[in-house]
Amino acid sequence: MTTGLGDLSSLKTIVADVQAKVAAGDMQGAAARVTDWETAWDHGQTAIRPLNATYWGNIDAASDAALSSVRAKPATPDAAKAARSSLMAVLIDPSKPAP
Repeated sequence: MTTGLGDLSSLKTIVADVQAKVAAGDMQGAAARVTDWETAWDHGQTAIRPLNATYWGNIDAASDAALSSVRAKPATPDAAKAARSSLMAVLIDPSKPAP
């Protein structure tokens, strides 16, 4: 699907990496990789947000939930998995806010 937000493939790759780490029970690795997501997302903000502020906002809200779930003390794989799945879904179709 074309989102009108440009190429988000590198962001999707990071999310997939985090999902794999969560699935493997490597919450420490997931937390480290989620920092890569946060950095990439923050750096892309100035380019992505002006293209569609609503879509950007949907992804940003899902991002915040995903960051919180992976960094929670204690982080639970089920919560992190759900938040990461929601983030990936919104990256695929940013017109739909995460549940």
